[in-house]
Amino acid sequence: MGKAFGNRFKIWFRSNSLCFSTMIEWLKNLFRPSRYEITIYYPGKVTEKPDGSKEKTFNPKTYKCKKLNKITDTHFIFILETKDRVEINTVKPVGYDVIKKK
Repeated sequence: MGKAFGNRFKIWFRSNSLCFSTMIEWLKNLFRPSRYEITIYYPGKVTEKPDGSKEKTFNPKTYKCKKLNKITDTHFIFILETKDRVEINTVKPVGYDVIKKK
């Protein structure tokens, strides 16, 4: 009876190994902290072309952070990977991108 159970378990484990590996990866990711990369596009120069149209430029600044506390168009609060707290307030709304890293 002991051998029969062991053989059945081996067959069952082989057929469900994909399920176990995904469960193990899920558990690893559960305790692994997420990392983020946030890029804020600050307004730059406004140049006027000869035809009368205006062209805006933007100065992107990228931050690598481990926690995002508040992200809006005018207010950003986050914790950098170096454990420094950063708070940015702007008068006019600015563009931003948030990328989650693994």
